[in-house]
Amino acid sequence: MFFKGAWGAAGGWRRGAMVAGTIVCLLLWASWVWTIGSRFEVVAGGADSSGYLNSAKLFAEGRWSTGLRLPEELRSVARPNEFMPLGFTLGGREGEAVPTYPPGLPLQFALAGLVLGWDWGPLVVGVALAAAFPLLMVGAARELGVARPLAWAGAAVLMVSPVTLFGALQPLSDLPAAVWSLAALVAALRAGRSRGQTGGASVGWSVACGVAVAVAVAVRPTSAVVIPALVVILGCWRRWLGAALGGLPGALFLGFYQFTLYGHPLASGYGNIFAALGAEWVGVTLRFYAEWLPRVLPGLVLVLPLAGGFLLRDAKQRWRMVGLGMWVAALGGFYATYPVTHEVWWCLRFVLPAFPAWVLAAVLAWQAIAERWGGVRAPRWCSFGAAVLAVWAGVLAWLWLPQLHLSAIGPAERVYREAGRWVGGNLPPDAVVSSFATSGALYYYTPVATLRFDDLRPDSGPDLVRRLHAARRPVFALVFEAERPQAEERLRGARWEPVRTFGGLRLWRLEPDS
Repeated sequence: MFFKGAWGAAGGWRRGAMVAGTIVCLLLWASWVWTIGSRFEVVAGGADSSGYLNSAKLFAEGRWSTGLRLPEELRSVARPNEFMPLGFTLGGREGEAVPTYPPGLPLQFALAGLVLGWDWGPLVVGVALAAAFPLLMVGAARELGVARPLAWAGAAVLMVSPVTLFGALQPLSDLPAAVWSLAALVAALRAGRSRGQTGGASVGWSVACGVAVAVAVAVRPTSAVVIPALVVILGCWRRWLGAALGGLPGALFLGFYQFTLYGHPLASGYGNIFAALGAEWVGVTLRFYAEWLPRVLPGLVLVLPLAGGFLLRDAKQRWRMVGLGMWVAALGGFYATYPVTHEVWWCLRFVLPAFPAWVLAAVLAWQAIAERWGGVRAPRWCSFGAAVLAVWAGVLAWLWLPQLHLSAIGPAERVYREAGRWVGGNLPPDAVVSSFATSGALYYYTPVATLRFDDLRPDSGPDLVRRLHAARRPVFALVFEAERPQAEERLRGARWEPVRTFGGLRLWRLEPDS
């Protein structure tokens, strides 16, 4: 291949320089993420973050489900869902709460939490996954035969994208799903590095591909839509068999987990998500893609696969380009039918696992253009293209990061932990705290029962509060200012007395209105 001769095998000093440069780049990126996140930390906050961390705590305790914190004096009158924290749903047994979210990410948090503690363990997992993302991107590009400058430029495009940073700044499944899917792609490319290779190395990498796919699906079940693309990239039945064997244990575990918690191997805590999908959302989502993708990825990345993909001379590379296209189309198409994708820019996090394949297709296409028309100057063309992509991505980040307020994520999330720890350390264990957005955080940080005011029947709130007061249970509300009108309407009949403020979050004591 052209670039094997042009770029060659690096000498010892050059390899050392590459390693040092890699470390420096990762440290700079970590520092940048830390700065953007205003001292980023993993916090059990809203539904997603508290849901993953609460599930991780259950795994660490050897449990898959938990009992509802339903006060005894309300068991005959309250509905279980009125005391269900965010991130949980009703289990099959009476009074049982089971995690809403898949087990893949909580398992990783649980393992790290047991070893490093709960302050550091989940944080290390998040940092490790964020660091692996660009490294795997470079690895995938090099397996495709892409020149080093273009490979690192592709990694830079991913590293500074606002969507990547949004996922790196909080414990969500989007970036982990993207990382494990990309790991599967690297393994598939490595397995098929040599045409006709069927030896132990090829099979071993195929098994690794299957393992990575299983983890990606356990993190986010919709990762399964990339399997047809991997079938194309793997390219022969022996590698397909190896991948199937690698993924089988993970698939069996996930099926057993879902059967145990939700009653069917293919069920999930999300309920019937397919009922929410619809062709009527495709048009508005495609317009949303057209509006926002050029703001989070360089426009050149979006068009290069179409412009240069047809110039690939090697049949194997053409099939790989087809596989990358299938990857992007599968994820983008699936989420085009999802009613949430088009609501706000950060909903592009759902399609973050498609970003690496799109960027890989772009740098591979640029290299094909350089090889076709650059002649002996093809390496310079690649270096020029790498510079253009990196600078373009940097300019997009410089323009959009301040407008998208990513620096507000860290402080906003820490409010949940501050409030949760104060409540856990200062309120009596038998207290009942009415909440909505903070209910998952309260479950994680405190032993108190959480009364979901948003799920109360119109007239049940006052009766429940009266019964709690009659049983001499202290009643509180922990609400954001935007939630307070609904909370006061659902819990009318009580006198609200302020206790403490945590940023935009306030704790109130609900006294009988005599």
